[in-house]
Amino acid sequence: MKAVIIALCISFTVSGAASALNFHEDFSSPAGATQGPGDPGRFVFSAGKLTARYDSLADPVRLYMPLGGTLTDGDSFEFGANVRILSAGFEASYFGNFQIAFGLVNETGDAKNKTGLNRATPFGESADVYNNIEVDYFPNAFYGFGPNFGVSAFGPAANAGDDAFWNFQSPEYEAFQIGDQSGESDLPRDVLLNIYASYDAGGGLLTYGARQWTGAAWSPLVIYVDPTTHDAFTEITFDPFLYRSDWNPGITGFSVNAFAISLYKDPFDDGELADDMQSLRANVEFDEVYCGAPGGPQPVPEPASIMMLLGGYALFVRLLRKK
Repeated sequence: MKAVIIALCISFTVSGAASALNFHEDFSSPAGATQGPGDPGRFVFSAGKLTARYDSLADPVRLYMPLGGTLTDGDSFEFGANVRILSAGFEASYFGNFQIAFGLVNETGDAKNKTGLNRATPFGESADVYNNIEVDYFPNAFYGFGPNFGVSAFGPAANAGDDAFWNFQSPEYEAFQIGDQSGESDLPRDVLLNIYASYDAGGGLLTYGARQWTGAAWSPLVIYVDPTTHDAFTEITFDPFLYRSDWNPGITGFSVNAFAISLYKDPFDDGELADDMQSLRANVEFDEVYCGAPGGPQPVPEPASIMMLLGGYALFVRLLRKK
């Protein structure tokens, strides 16, 4: 694995009307978050952090926080999260393919609009994750094709029970792959990350990327290297509505009203970790999550980093006074 220090952040931007929402949660209190049905032990609040315990064998569960309004494909907005993927207890099968996911969902809609938890489905069954704009990080190598990192965009269903993937788009698979596609690159463990993406309502385009906290500033991270041209990209832009009009005429948009941390279940996982069939186990710390107008408040470094900067500045002033 390449040792890389990264910051991941997700943000969406639109040339249309900028959102007036200004949602921010720093988990200083669990009062602002609501858990859907499922094991309450999968989300742990402690010292201003939320730890989400991803386990592809466990039943799905979601923690969601209302945005205070509704965002559609006609709004400009950004959302993001400061996270750490912990090395302790981390297991991702080489043969599996399962994601760490969070993003924006619809928690109040009807059967054609509300975001469900059935995302990974066996053949012949329908996914129900309608109106879902989420970050997906697949840490599995998946037979040498991963790890993968990108954003998925789901719209509403034409009819209750329709498969959510009939109104879905994400980047081309190659652009999902991290780094140089060699299977050696990955996101680091135990490091503060900030993942971002931007949706442009006027152009109907979705952009995402990653940044790293260097100790003094955020620095863009190369998340994709073209295998043919070897061009390096710190951002990926794609059309989240591409081909949707062919699949699902007239319902290509989306409507979201909550920030969510989604812990899905892998129906293809038989639980035989010894045989490399466990898709994923991971503990992820969330320092803060946010959503608002493009160009709004930027992710802030963790308090320890701020104190180090202030301490360095104070020392610098003292040295100047001694001259």
